[in-house]
Amino acid sequence: MILVILLFVGYLFGISVNYLSDLAYEKPDRCNYLLPAHWKSLPKSRLKRAIVVLIISGISFPLLFLLMATFYYLLISYLLVIFLLWVVVVDVEHQEIMFRTTIAGFVFCLLGGIYLHGLTSSLLGGGAALIFQLIIFGFGLIYKKIKSLAGVIVEEEPFGFGDVTTSAILGLLLGWPYALIAVTLSGFLGGFYAWGVIITNKIKGKSINNMTAPHTPFIAASTVLAYAIFCLRVI
Repeated sequence: MILVILLFVGYLFGISVNYLSDLAYEKPDRCNYLLPAHWKSLPKSRLKRAIVVLIISGISFPLLFLLMATFYYLLISYLLVIFLLWVVVVDVEHQEIMFRTTIAGFVFCLLGGIYLHGLTSSLLGGGAALIFQLIIFGFGLIYKKIKSLAGVIVEEEPFGFGDVTTSAILGLLLGWPYALIAVTLSGFLGGFYAWGVIITNKIKGKSINNMTAPHTPFIAASTVLAYAIFCLRVI
């Protein structure tokens, strides 16, 4: 019975993530995600996303409930999962980070970081991640300028400012020096993925001009790894 309740709570949070993600669209139908019978009205791409979000959200809550030693660790860990799902979905589908996402994430990560590490470590972590990612953002602008001078139009920055703010916010939760480890790891993950895509397209004879990919999935993956290893001490 307890497992059913936990799964249902996770399911409700998944519905919330899907609805909040749809706020980037014009007007989402909030009933679409409540019952599977309503999902047929969703476009195929959003239907796949909705199912993935509900599965991750639904499984994460009972799993964390069993693994976390205290209620506060459960709360912080699960809210981190929900926040990362929200950010990744919006960035992948719209290539943007919504202002309401930034505000909610800032409040959550700051409070969570203070609880886990203290105020000083939390602020140092956020500041380190911000400075590191601002440097990467600057290099992206330089790259775009060089490409434009060479006659190649780059429609989007290789690394967006939304990625900078997201990294800084998550750095508040991870604290110092773990935030710096996470943003460095996200860069390596993104780089490996980019080189993989470039090599694959070269082999297939496809163009690699204006090839972009959202960076938040790599930020999310590195954050989860850093949080699990350094904050939860699972290893």
